[in-house]
Amino acid sequence: MEIIKLKTLKERLADKETLNKYQLPPVLTLFVKNFKIEESTGLDIFYYYLPFLEGGEVTFPVTTIEHMIESSRSDEEVVSRGYIQIATNRLGVYIGTVGEEADKVIVKTKSTQGNFKVVAQNVFEFFAGLTDNLSNAANSVEEYTNYMIALGYEGDDLEDEIEAWLEYRLRQGK
Repeated sequence: MEIIKLKTLKERLADKETLNKYQLPPVLTLFVKNFKIEESTGLDIFYYYLPFLEGGEVTFPVTTIEHMIESSRSDEEVVSRGYIQIATNRLGVYIGTVGEEADKVIVKTKSTQGNFKVVAQNVFEFFAGLTDNLSNAANSVEEYTNYMIALGYEGDDLEDEIEAWLEYRLRQGK
């Protein structure tokens, strides 16, 4: 699973002008200067962010800082909070750029006590928590069940998922 790649020197030099246009927090600046999100990840490959699974699969339709900022402009609340969209899920994945939320990865929630929740201290922690295979990430049936519940599975669908996971683990010899 390769989501991010190190930029070449040529890419880093070309991006210098772009970075000067934006007021980005320090860790995000470091990330944008040195790394790029693989364009092949797009909307076709799904990831999960552990431990926060609410919102479902994470995708990366935006791969440059310009696209991240542009895609964030359609939501007034996101703009007013100074967030930049880094990824999508059913709820939205952003990076804070100002105040106490600078550099923090924030997910839009359904919570009645606020619409956003910090899920990672910075973009590097966020990428380190991504997996493309929940079946291998879970170490027990209880853990996998909790993952599926967090993703919204219930009833027969939940039972079917757990049964399929147990069969998968058996085939894997685990």
